[in-house]
Amino acid sequence: MFGYRPEEIEPTVASWYTRIHPDDRERIIDGIHAAKDGGENKWSDEYRFRKADGTYAYVFDRGFVIRDPEGRAIRMVGAIQDLTERMRMVDALRESEERFRHILEDQTEFICRFRPDGTYVFVNDAYARYFAKTREELIGHIYRPVVFPEDRQIVQDVFDSLSQEHPVATSEHRITMPDGRVRWQQWSDRAIFDETGAVREYQSVGRDITAQKEAEEALKQSEARFRNLFSNMSAGVAIYGVVEDGKDFIFREINPAVERIENVRRVDVIGKSVLEVFPGVKEFGLFEVFQRVWRTGIPEQHPVSEYRDGRISGWRENTIYRLPSGEVVSIYEDVTGKKQAEEAIRLSEARYRTLTEGIPDIIARFDREHRHTYINQAIERVTGKPAESFLGRTNQDLGMPDELNRLWDENLDRVFEEGSPVTFEFVYPSGENPVVFESRIIPEFSQSGEVLSVISVARDISAEKRADKKRKESESRLDVAMEMGNIAWWEMDLPSGGVRFHDRKATMLGYAPGQFATYQDFCALIYPDDLDRTMQAMRDHLEGKVPRYDVEYRIRTSGGEWRWFHDSGGVTRRDPDGKPATVTGMVVDITGIKMAEEALREAEERYEEIVTHALDSIFIIDVTADERFRIRYMNPVSEDEMGITNASASGRFIEDLFPGETSEHLSSMYRQCVKTGSPLSYEETMDRGPGRRYYSTTLIPLKGAGKRTERIIGISHDITNRKLMESEIRALNTVLEQRVIERTRELERTNLALIAEIGQREVAEEKLRETNEYLNNLFDYANAPIIVWDPEFRITRFNHAFEWLTGCPSAEVIGQPVSVLFPEQSRERSMAYLRQAMEGERWEAVEIPIHGREGIERIVLWNSATLLAGDGKTVVAAIAQGQDITERKNAEEKLRTSLDEKLTLLKEVHHRVKNNLQIIVSLLNLQSRYITDEKTLAAIRESQNRVRAMALVHEKLYQTENLSQINLDDYLKYLGKSLFQFYGAGTRGITFSTDAAGIHVDINTAIPFGLIMNELISNSLKYGFPERRRGEVSISVRREDRALYVEYRDTGVGIPDGLDWQDTKSLGLRLVNSLVSQLNGSIALDRREGTAFSMVLYEKE
Repeated sequence: MFGYRPEEIEPTVASWYTRIHPDDRERIIDGIHAAKDGGENKWSDEYRFRKADGTYAYVFDRGFVIRDPEGRAIRMVGAIQDLTERMRMVDALRESEERFRHILEDQTEFICRFRPDGTYVFVNDAYARYFAKTREELIGHIYRPVVFPEDRQIVQDVFDSLSQEHPVATSEHRITMPDGRVRWQQWSDRAIFDETGAVREYQSVGRDITAQKEAEEALKQSEARFRNLFSNMSAGVAIYGVVEDGKDFIFREINPAVERIENVRRVDVIGKSVLEVFPGVKEFGLFEVFQRVWRTGIPEQHPVSEYRDGRISGWRENTIYRLPSGEVVSIYEDVTGKKQAEEAIRLSEARYRTLTEGIPDIIARFDREHRHTYINQAIERVTGKPAESFLGRTNQDLGMPDELNRLWDENLDRVFEEGSPVTFEFVYPSGENPVVFESRIIPEFSQSGEVLSVISVARDISAEKRADKKRKESESRLDVAMEMGNIAWWEMDLPSGGVRFHDRKATMLGYAPGQFATYQDFCALIYPDDLDRTMQAMRDHLEGKVPRYDVEYRIRTSGGEWRWFHDSGGVTRRDPDGKPATVTGMVVDITGIKMAEEALREAEERYEEIVTHALDSIFIIDVTADERFRIRYMNPVSEDEMGITNASASGRFIEDLFPGETSEHLSSMYRQCVKTGSPLSYEETMDRGPGRRYYSTTLIPLKGAGKRTERIIGISHDITNRKLMESEIRALNTVLEQRVIERTRELERTNLALIAEIGQREVAEEKLRETNEYLNNLFDYANAPIIVWDPEFRITRFNHAFEWLTGCPSAEVIGQPVSVLFPEQSRERSMAYLRQAMEGERWEAVEIPIHGREGIERIVLWNSATLLAGDGKTVVAAIAQGQDITERKNAEEKLRTSLDEKLTLLKEVHHRVKNNLQIIVSLLNLQSRYITDEKTLAAIRESQNRVRAMALVHEKLYQTENLSQINLDDYLKYLGKSLFQFYGAGTRGITFSTDAAGIHVDINTAIPFGLIMNELISNSLKYGFPERRRGEVSISVRREDRALYVEYRDTGVGIPDGLDWQDTKSLGLRLVNSLVSQLNGSIALDRREGTAFSMVLYEKE
């Protein structure tokens, strides 16, 4: 056991004591002497014992004192057990739990677990800090945060909704903090059920979303301001719904300007046909514009035209466009007065055609007294006064406001004094809509160089000012959205490397914007290990190797910390030679995502470390729907014992790896575990190397959706040594029986010799006594607990190991019913085993719980034999030998609980990633409300669909029990349904079908695969079925090993023959080709009937 040869250790107690660890030696010696000298007949303790190689083994030692008739100690007999491996397993489990606890403690989100009565069993530091409590004040106590009164029913409904079928729910509500502040929180609550289906505990993960709620409130206020603008703008706005594919248009909404211009009331027109309210709309030409815009989606401007019907008449200028909802919007101005003014100007110009004829700018000449000496007819459009009325008069004479008159006088004086042109802007108060002018005053010189007069050219820039104002408002809204997403834009000029960027790119790193002038200034802050990769990504894009610049890297903040950035962009301008001249991109701070990924990776590594270095064989079996068994994982011990590697066995079925008999045995045990749905323990043998090995195996079923067992975890412990010991004991019993026979024969010969030599009787009697004593000692001091009972199930023998196990002296239990040893809840089942033994059935490995020391229940693994009378038929007793496996069962339960907790944490991570991607979709949706350019709006919507495709992968992962595989058929149906709804394909008679049943892929394959399908389906629905064409889109997938053979087909108009689909400007097809390359695949196009793509993709390792 300890690596010594028998001759190396002197047969003395002192020699044994010298090998006990110094820190344990005095305690052990004192304990042994106390048992010997103090009248105690039993002694046991744990200590460290030095092995032959110098290391220490952790052992459990138990001894019994044998005394002579006078009570003097004459001998001490004992047994020793090596506990080193068990202690190492306990330490490893403790370290694993400690590491997992640190993960929970370091979370910034609030995590807590509590019983149904509200008693906390765990809170992390973030939770305690948030509520200004210590963990000691919370754990083991009931603490209920003050939920806002209006939200209390929401919280109650969430917990009432939790069930075994739907154990998780998410909610948002307000609480009142201890300082009186009201805060918003978001919680993900999970109910944990026991075997009876009752709630054992609740686990909640939450975060403070007050800032998010305040942002939403700000957005509502912004929308209210937009509605106010809609109601108060001077232009008329009418929104129409479409009836019967454009045969008519119904009023959905109008603003007050429409009521004023058309002399109608909103309540009288909403819901009515445009043909009914404006019967002259077809003759006006606007109805055909409505129909074209609704069909094509291309905005149109209806030129200024005169509208007439029996009720009203007037000149209108209309702009018509289609909303994403399909509604048609008309924005128009009543230009009747303008047309009348234009007509007056036209008549005037007919009389006064001069050098300035046709010029829209106001041209005037001033003398040194600031009097008008000339002004063209354009002045009449603004003031309504004839040009002749200005001649000989100053601006003050004409009634110009004092402030504006002073501005004109200052600039006229400056030009007369300095002789240089001056440009300035001014606002002319023209009725309800003041006009903004840009005026340039130019001096006119005499031959002597004296300024005689000045010419003023004033241009109406009101439209430019309004457009600039709208642009600034749009930029402001975009900046708010980017700030919420922690996003910043940048531009770089080539080849100089000069940069322009949003201030946020510098400030979110803690730097001032002025510290950066060139691209190299930012590069100097990139983490050294990431620099070459980042530069190569930019070079690959500039050289045309990849369609976009896209890279993740670490960058140093002003405080010396490292943050993760996701940087992406592309060439937005080229020089006349086609070389890149400007690169534009966006940068996003993804440090939080990276931290979550790192925490998950570390948790997985720690779990893998425990399993890899476990001393038992640990393996994982996948269970298919047709109950076939495929190896998923084998730890190194399992590899060694099975004689195959994890790499060669992973993913292969049992029958493909092992011979028929072995395969059938393993499959039958796995099927039994699946059938019962509960852990299964058994013993099995395997022929390996020089001899046979014995194993104690436990199978643990893991159930997925629908309560079906989808996976089995197996733990197999090598019990060969124990079996060999049992065999040795049986052999020893045989030897002992033979010795008894031999002794008996000797006694017979001795009896015959007693007549001649009576003195030899005492010798024979002494030898017989020694033999009996030897046999009794062998039974009493065996290391394993042994019990014997008679046919009436009364205990007849009970050795010291059994005394130690139960804490009951043999004198108290001899003659008692054997049932007193068993706990009440398992007593009947245990007695059934004993009855089987009395009937001649032999146990090989049966688990029977018994009452242990101090009332603690112990699990014992038993084997048995039946003792027969001399006739070889009559049963006189039964004997059983056991092994205490309580610690092993407890370790298995802790390992199972630890695995469940890690699976829960992994689901939460996928849930958070999906939520973060959904926030990006929402931000893009907010921005799209303020974008009028259709191309930009389409690009944003396509980006939303791509992000949704990635978010769907994470949503499917956290909704299923299998966290590493995604059902491809389910994913494709959900993705197709979403895109068909987005493009309205169902109403156009287009159908969608998939054929990918039974195919599962991991997340690394699912994301690029989903993006490929997103682009192909979107292209088909946008371009493949024009003019209400009907058809079908279908996807089929089959698997061969790690290869996926994908057939994508639509029955649309097909891709034009002249289009090079592998080298196109379309971002969608470029993404498809790039993502196929990422999966080491190939793609081919068949244009014969519609569009058909054939792909071979390989799952990522």
